[in-house]
Amino acid sequence: MRFAVRLAFHVALLTGGLAVSVSAQEREPAAVPVVTVSAERKPIAQSLDFVGRVEATNRVEVRARVEGYLEAVLFKEGDLIKEGDPLYRIEQGLFKAAVEQAQGALERSKASKILTVLQLQRAEDLLTKQAGTAVARDQAVAADQQAKGAIMTDEANLQTAKINLGYTEIIAPISGKIAERRSSRHDRQPGSDVRRIPGKPARIPARPRSRPSGGRPEHQGPDPLC
Repeated sequence: MRFAVRLAFHVALLTGGLAVSVSAQEREPAAVPVVTVSAERKPIAQSLDFVGRVEATNRVEVRARVEGYLEAVLFKEGDLIKEGDPLYRIEQGLFKAAVEQAQGALERSKASKILTVLQLQRAEDLLTKQAGTAVARDQAVAADQQAKGAIMTDEANLQTAKINLGYTEIIAPISGKIAERRSSRHDRQPGSDVRRIPGKPARIPARPRSRPSGGRPEHQGPDPLC
């Protein structure tokens, strides 16, 4: 009797397990989402890939035009700069003093010219009244001409001093991307390299090295604007 009950129990267990297994197999798999795309005709442009190197169409050496110690660097390597942007500044104290000295010399020459004009008039009046000599009049004429020449020389010296002062502000002659810096603050600039600027495409013309931009120098010394 016990044996029969055990056998019936085992048969029931096996039958139940078989039913569960068959039920699991009969379940449908979960749905998988599918994306559809409609095919269409479109023109395709033919393209080719190449390995190459980019090089600037314009390249300018920026150089200092006057000697002095570099006071400030006004850009960072790799910056995109525009024509006329300030790049460097050289110490200006001596150049400002030179302008003032030239201005003083010009004022002194102008004062001398006033005196020579008065002396010439006096010499001519005396000669007319036969109270003076032709030699004295001629000497007064020569002194007046010398004073005139001194004024012209001093005016040129003043202009030169102002130009040199302007050269202490070094600006970009073209637009482009500036390359590595070859001069640092407090370096002495004896017309040496400062920066090279490889310019943007050809629509931006490179400027002659000798041309000061805006009354200011292109820097002497190699410093590229790239």
